[in-house]
Amino acid sequence: CASSQDDTPGVFAEPWDYAEAPNNSLDYNDQMRLLVPAIELVSRKRGDEVKVLVQNDRYLRVVFADGKTGEKSSGEFYFTENDTTVQFRVGTLTPALKSN
Repeated sequence: CASSQDDTPGVFAEPWDYAEAPNNSLDYNDQMRLLVPAIELVSRKRGDEVKVLVQNDRYLRVVFADGKTGEKSSGEFYFTENDTTVQFRVGTLTPALKSN
């Protein structure tokens, strides 16, 4: 699990800051339009699948499926109001299948 909201050592990760994004936009809508295809591209390159479950205003929830093990993880992303940070949490939904 990784989270920008949980300060537990080994879990905490800094929220993403898009203040200096290459598209020069501080509008969270513009950044959301970049986030979804970026997640899809990285997942595809890794051989994983990703499905958008909820995309509503500042909030995005996806499920990832590992292409090798079938392990599923959820990802949640939130564009903080009156700020240029993206809070996130990614955690396992199902245990990995063990190979013999």
